[in-house]
Amino acid sequence: MPKVFVYGTLLCDDTGHNFWGREIVVRSSRHATIKASLFLEKFPYVVLDGKGRVLGKVFDVDDKTLNTYDEIEGVGHSWYARKNVEAILDDGKTQKVWVYCFGSVRGGRPISNGQFEDWFDTNKFIIPKDKGTEVRSRRP
Repeated sequence: MPKVFVYGTLLCDDTGHNFWGREIVVRSSRHATIKASLFLEKFPYVVLDGKGRVLGKVFDVDDKTLNTYDEIEGVGHSWYARKNVEAILDDGKTQKVWVYCFGSVRGGRPISNGQFEDWFDTNKFIIPKDKGTEVRSRRP
């Protein structure tokens, strides 16, 4: 089962999932971090430079959901690429995961605390804080 590290709009029910009208099924999730730097232009992105720490979640998804994420992130048609990296899980163990990232800094401001969460709170979005199964789908 593919594992995807999400750190920005893919975390939230009110953004990417519903905006594109895609049904996303997340079988389980865990809090995790990766070694990277987080930036905010008009949207969040990470650069795998190993300089910082980005907080997010690891989602266990099926192949269909992974392909949907590729479409949402524009893999092959935008600045985002999907790369395999090591995440540090909330229990201290490591796990190989996919992450959507840029190859280099493309502007915007760095988010030094590595959490896109503050942006969501400011803009009235909610990031799920739970552990366990999360099912995301288009709102009626």
